[in-house]
Amino acid sequence: MQSLKVAVLEPAPHGLVAALARLAGRPRVRRFADLYDDHDALRAWQPDALAFDATRLDDADLGALRLLRRALPRTVFAGFAPLDREVEVQERLAPLDGRVLVTPFSAADLAALLAAARAPGSRPGPEAFRELLRGISDEVNNPLLFAKGHLQLLEAALDPHEQSTAAAQVRAIGAALDRIAATMRKLRLLDDAVHRRHATAPVELAAVLAEALEATDAEHSDAAERATALEVSVAEDATSATVAVDRRLLREALRHLVGTARALASRAEHAALRLERRAGEIGIGLELRGAPLEGWRLPRAFEPYYLARAMRGSSFGLGLFIVQTIVHAHGGRAVALRRLDGTVVFDLALPTV
Repeated sequence: MQSLKVAVLEPAPHGLVAALARLAGRPRVRRFADLYDDHDALRAWQPDALAFDATRLDDADLGALRLLRRALPRTVFAGFAPLDREVEVQERLAPLDGRVLVTPFSAADLAALLAAARAPGSRPGPEAFRELLRGISDEVNNPLLFAKGHLQLLEAALDPHEQSTAAAQVRAIGAALDRIAATMRKLRLLDDAVHRRHATAPVELAAVLAEALEATDAEHSDAAERATALEVSVAEDATSATVAVDRRLLREALRHLVGTARALASRAEHAALRLERRAGEIGIGLELRGAPLEGWRLPRAFEPYYLARAMRGSSFGLGLFIVQTIVHAHGGRAVALRRLDGTVVFDLALPTV
C-alpha cells in the first residue's frame, strides 16, 4: 500500500509531526511554512491530508483555504483546536468540508485522520464537475439556438414602423439570450482550459495582449467606463518574450483580464496594466486603487462571482476565475494581494521559453 501524504502547516503543535510519522503505515509528513507562499507547492504535492492551526485563521486565510480546497477536492482538511473551541472551529471549517483535530491529540485521533484520508467521503472529484459543466452547456445551448432563431424570424415579420415597440421588445429578449449564450461559452472555455485539449506553441505574450486590448475597445467604449483611463505599459525587454501556451486560450484569458480591468477602471482612482520580464517568467500586473475596492477580501477575488457580490449591481462574474484557471493550466501563477497604500494587485506570471 502506498504511504499517505500528510501536509502540516506551521505553526504546528509540539510533537505532531513526530507522532504522525510513527503511525502504522508510516505516512510521509511534510511541513509547509506558509499558506500563501506555499500555495502552489501544496497544490503540486497533492497531500491526502492537510493539518493546520484552525484557531489562528482570519477571513483571508479561510479564503485561501477555499481556493486550496478547489485544487485538492479529495484531501482531508483537519484544523487542530483545543476542546473548548471545538464547536466554534467546526462551524468555521464547515465550508471547507473540514474536521477538527482536538488538542492535545492522541494516537487514536491521528489514526482516525489517516483512516479518513484513505477512504475520503463522497465529495465528487474534479472529473464529475467537468462532466456536469459540459452537460449543462450542451443542454442549454440547443434551446438557446432554437429560441434565438425563432426570435429572428419574428423580428423579420414585424413592421418596423407600425410595430416598433414589439420589435424593440424582441431585440431586448434576443440580447438577454445572447448574454446567456456568452455564459455558456465561458463554461466551455473553462472546460477547455482544464482539459488542455489544444496543442501549445511558443507565443509572444505582448502581441496577444495587444489583440486583447483591441478586442475589448469596442466592448468598453462608453465614456463612463473611460472616466478613469486604463494605463497600459509593456517593458521593453518584455515585448518579444515568449511563453508556451495555447494561443486561443491565452487570448481569451487576456481578453477577460482586460475587460475586467476596463470595467473596473471606471470605478477606480487608479488603474494600470503592466507587462514585465522577470527571472524565468513574464509577469502581468493589474493594479487598481479606489474606495470600491477597499472591502475586497483577498485572495477570494478570483472566486466565481465574488466581484459581483463585492460590488453590488455589477456584472462581474467568471472573468477573473477564467483568467486564473487558464494561467494555472499553463503552469503559471495567479494571485491577488493588497499593498500598504490600499492598491489591489492581480499578479499573473507564466514561465518563458
